Amino acid sequence: MNQFFRTLSITVLLMGGSTIIFCLLDSCCKTCGPKCKQIISIHLETIDNADSLPHAPVNNEVYAKALLLHASIQDTSGNNICKNRLKNPLIPAATAMMCDPCNGQRWSTVASFIITSNTDFDAAHPAHTSLNDLFYIPKSLSGETSGTYDFYLLKEPEIEAIHQFNLMVISTDGDTLNNTANPIKILKQ
Repeated sequence: MNQFFRTLSITVLLMGGSTIIFCLLDSCCKTCGPKCKQIISIHLETIDNADSLPHAPVNNEVYAKALLLHASIQDTSGNNICKNRLKNPLIPAATAMMCDPCNGQRWSTVASFIITSNTDFDAAHPAHTSLNDLFYIPKSLSGETSGTYDFYLLKEPEIEAIHQFNLMVISTDGDTLNNTANPIKILKQ
C-alpha cells in the first residue's frame, strides 16, 4: 500500500498535481483507524465522603464507612497517528503525511488494577496484598484509557491505623503505573 502512494505521488507531482497528492495522503490519516492512545499517568487521593459534599479529610483522619479513594487516569492525546512524512525527491518542497502504524498497537487500555495498603488491614489482608475485594467499584476500569474512578471502602480495618493506599494499573501492553495516596488514619465507628 505504501508503495502505491509513493508511486502515485511521483506520478501526480511530475504532472504538477501536488495539491491532489496532499489531499489523498491527508485523507489517509483521517481514515486509517483510531488514533494511538496509551495510559501515561494516574493520580490517587483519599476523600471523606461522610458529608453531603465529599472533601479532603480533616487532620488526615476518616471513618472507614466514609473513605473514598478517587483515581484519575490520563492517556496520550493520540495526535501521533500521522507522524511519518513522505517526501518527493524531485520536488523538495512537496511533503505529505502517511498513516503511522502505531508500532502495531493502536490502543493501550486498562487490563486490571490492584489496590494495596502499606499497613495490615485484617488477618486476611496483610500489608501490600490486594484489597480489591474490600472496595466497591461502581464503574469498571477494564478497557478504559482515561477517566475518573471512585473506590468505596466496604469494611472497617481490625484496628485503627494509618494507611497509605496504592493503586497499580496494569495496561494491555504490560506496562504498570502506580500512585500512592497521602497517609490517612482510618477510624472505626
